[in-house]
Amino acid sequence: PDDTGGWSSAALVVAEFLVKSSKTARKFDPQTSIENIVAGTGLAEEDARLAVLDLEDGGLIERSKTISSRTLWPLPALFNEFDRRFMGFDNEKDAVVVATWLLNQGLRQIRSAAIREAFPELSQRRLNSALNYLEGAKAVQVQHFMKGDDLLRVDDRTRRFIKNRA
Repeated sequence: PDDTGGWSSAALVVAEFLVKSSKTARKFDPQTSIENIVAGTGLAEEDARLAVLDLEDGGLIERSKTISSRTLWPLPALFNEFDRRFMGFDNEKDAVVVATWLLNQGLRQIRSAAIREAFPELSQRRLNSALNYLEGAKAVQVQHFMKGDDLLRVDDRTRRFIKNRA
C-alpha cells in the first residue's frame, strides 16, 4: 500500500524537517528558509524548492509575502497531517481525549492554559498538536492570542467530533 499519503518523497523529507524542528506545533514555528531546509535535509535545492511548493499548494506551509524575505513557516495543518507520522504520537487520539475532557467539564469556553494544567503528562508541543487537530476538524472554535493562551469554545461540533469517533 502507498504510505506516502500522496506526497512526493522530497515533500515528506521537508515535512519531517519542519515537524521535528518545531518546539510548539504552532504557526510560525519554525521560521526557516530553503537554504536551511537544504542544509538540514541534504536535499538538492531544486528538490527542496519543489517540495516546499507542494506543501505550500497543499495549504500546509506559508511563505513571507515580503519581496526581500525568503522565510517560510508551517501552518497548523502541517502538524495535523504529519505529527502522527514523524513524532511518535497520535494527535487525533490525543484530540479525542482532550475533547472528551472538555465536554465532561461542561464548559462553553476555556483557555488553553487551563487545558495544559489538566494534561500535565502531555508536552506543550503534543498538546498543541491535539488542539490543532480539534481546530482543523472544526470540533472547537479557537480565538488565537499572540502569547499563546488561546480561547477555545466548546459546542455541538465538539460533541459530534466525539460521537463520530466512538
